[in-house]
Amino acid sequence: MTAAALEHTGPWTEAEYLSLPENPRVELVDGNLLMTPAPGTAHQQWGRRLANLLEAAAPAEMQVAENVNLRVGPDRILIPDVLVTRRPGDIKVHDARDAVLVAEVLSPSSVSIDRVLKPHLYAAAGIPWYLRVEPDERGNPVLLLHELNGDGYRGLARATAGAPVTLDRPFPVILDPAALTRRVGRPGI
Repeated sequence: MTAAALEHTGPWTEAEYLSLPENPRVELVDGNLLMTPAPGTAHQQWGRRLANLLEAAAPAEMQVAENVNLRVGPDRILIPDVLVTRRPGDIKVHDARDAVLVAEVLSPSSVSIDRVLKPHLYAAAGIPWYLRVEPDERGNPVLLLHELNGDGYRGLARATAGAPVTLDRPFPVILDPAALTRRVGRPGI
């Protein structure tokens, strides 16, 4: 973040936000910048592996992206860890009306943001599916899938390592948290 950005007075507009240097940890909520520290390695790996899992299962007309701008309202731009959208392409700011699913990986610095603020804003924007990844008491990932129900989300499925869940909506996919902890690659590399 530049010194000029820190000296800004008054609410931020979307145009001002988008003129900032690219920084994946700064979001815009009602004219305020929401800054969080860079996440740890496990967070990054779980997010990337979840994106890979969703991308392998998503229909060809959908795009899976990580850490992209998502407009959820006027002067509200969030950066979900994973976004599944109906509008593929190189887009600077995706729109919530095209979003099929958003996913957040919980970090110690983002607990209330990912459990309260973001689900509220995603639901208000009409995004049908919200998926959250949280560590259990031993640090293993747990997947919590929520479906839009009126003006909020209702829990639909919970998956733990060794107990995956198979979904037919929003597209057929097997969600296995164990896949988020396994490194996939060629032997010997």
